[in-house]
Amino acid sequence: MEKLLTYRRTSLWLLAVYLPTLIVPWVLPCVLDVRPLNAPSYNDQSGSIPPSGIYTILIVVALVRVLNSISGVLVVPVVGAILAQAAVVFTQRRKPKQELNLVQLFALADRGWGSIPTLWRARATGASSSFLWAAAWMTVISSLQQPIQSALLSFQGILVMSCVDLPVSGRCTTELPVTTAYDAEPGAISLLPHNLIVADVASSIVAVTNLDQQPNLWVDNPYARVDQNIDAFVNQPARGMFFWYAPAGSHPKDTYFVSALQNGTTTGVLRQHAIRMNSSASCESIPRTSFPALCGGARPVEAAFKNEFIDLRAACLGKPGPNLTSYAATNFTTKCTAGSSRGYFELGNYFNGFAYGPLLQEWPAPEVIASDFNNYLTMFDGSRPTVEDPPSDDLTLNLETIFVADPFGTESFNVSAPLITAASALFGNNSFLNIAGPQNNLTAAQVLNLMCKHGNIPFSLPLDIARSPDFKDYCFESEIVFNSQRTEDTDAAVAQVIGLWFFNRFDYTSNAEYVLDMSMYFVNRAMLNKAVLLGQPFNNHPLYTSGGLELVKPVKTLAATIIVSVLIAMQLVGLAIPSDISIPYLRG
Repeated sequence: MEKLLTYRRTSLWLLAVYLPTLIVPWVLPCVLDVRPLNAPSYNDQSGSIPPSGIYTILIVVALVRVLNSISGVLVVPVVGAILAQAAVVFTQRRKPKQELNLVQLFALADRGWGSIPTLWRARATGASSSFLWAAAWMTVISSLQQPIQSALLSFQGILVMSCVDLPVSGRCTTELPVTTAYDAEPGAISLLPHNLIVADVASSIVAVTNLDQQPNLWVDNPYARVDQNIDAFVNQPARGMFFWYAPAGSHPKDTYFVSALQNGTTTGVLRQHAIRMNSSASCESIPRTSFPALCGGARPVEAAFKNEFIDLRAACLGKPGPNLTSYAATNFTTKCTAGSSRGYFELGNYFNGFAYGPLLQEWPAPEVIASDFNNYLTMFDGSRPTVEDPPSDDLTLNLETIFVADPFGTESFNVSAPLITAASALFGNNSFLNIAGPQNNLTAAQVLNLMCKHGNIPFSLPLDIARSPDFKDYCFESEIVFNSQRTEDTDAAVAQVIGLWFFNRFDYTSNAEYVLDMSMYFVNRAMLNKAVLLGQPFNNHPLYTSGGLELVKPVKTLAATIIVSVLIAMQLVGLAIPSDISIPYLRG
């Protein structure tokens, strides 16, 4: 009888329907886990994703889930049908050495690869064949692949930045962006008047206590004590007070910095930098002979007071720091130096877990700023900040609006370094020590009266340091002394006020460091805040916030990628072989 070779295309049609539901639901999540289909990255800060692109991604994710469901329904019948057709061809003797007994033939005819009892008794009954076990393994892999894929692949909601969130150029909405704060420009800081900052600091250090919340104080390392569950984001109120850093406080070794922004400011899906300043003092006790005879350096600060009860001198050199000496019942000389730094840090945002970053070692390159960040010089154009931007001419005009009355002839001085400025507020023309200066020609009683009633003694409220009396302890005898006619009484009272203040603040080096650190905090705060004021209204560095748009993306691990990819590859190979042999068959 003539043998005719004929073809059945059922397997091809089955594969054409099943393979897309097998491959596409895995390939798309692999791509979407790394990047959206219509943008180079989920973290693209150029706002290249339009709102319509977000909807496209949501549709694709929904399609993946639908195809996964279809694949789960089709896998068993499709694989079973292809294996059944392959079994028909396998049972035909196409090679001389190919042999099948009747039990093996019945096992394949009954689709024994899907029957656990048949497989269990296959070797004992003689029903075992290579095709039976290969088909059984193929059935197991096909049945388990979809549940394993579903278990290893998850979906999570994330926020992405679109053109709706762009602060300036490229914004695809008519709504105005949300400005969360204004930051200072370095060019504006350098133009600030010295007397303006000193006046601000002098008023700040009068009524401060170490339990006041300092809104511009940022913890330098917010995660330094995570193991003790007291990180900055859990205990920010406590770490925003000076008592946390007091010599006898909770953590005196912790450090902080100052920003013009309120601590904890975040920017949503936008990535932006802000300027920061920090200063710290280091003090040591030195011999009296080491006190400088003359205060050198640029624009030094000097203060002195002497009567029969006290001999006090303070000197802040242009370099390197203040020297404090007092001759009384207890003699001490303390030398302090300070280090200051100014730079930028990244504000908390969605992409860094809303945890602000450390001090940048260098300003990012222009191409990095353009692609990864959303800093803008002004709110009116798309210009980006660079390593050094010259100050605007408008800043000079704004200086006239923040003029401070100055009877000491320092109105032409620009702002000094933090330590010198702090020393000016503590010991200079604006301090309570100036009242006792010989240039005023005041009697001791008048000096005491002005000091205790109008002197604005700095750090006169209780602080968390040793022997820290409050304001009334400085002037506890004032009511008696004011009415006294004896010069020695008033001289002793003046010495009591000045000497007690110096002794309690600067005798111990740790106390001196604490007082100077707080003073320099107020200097840095005044510099940044006044620089923002100087830049109003057109030359500030605006900082924006935006909530972004939410989408759902697949999430998988490297191990999940390998496992599912291997299962799908084995399934494809297993389907290709029986499909190839089941397409042609012999008909006699």
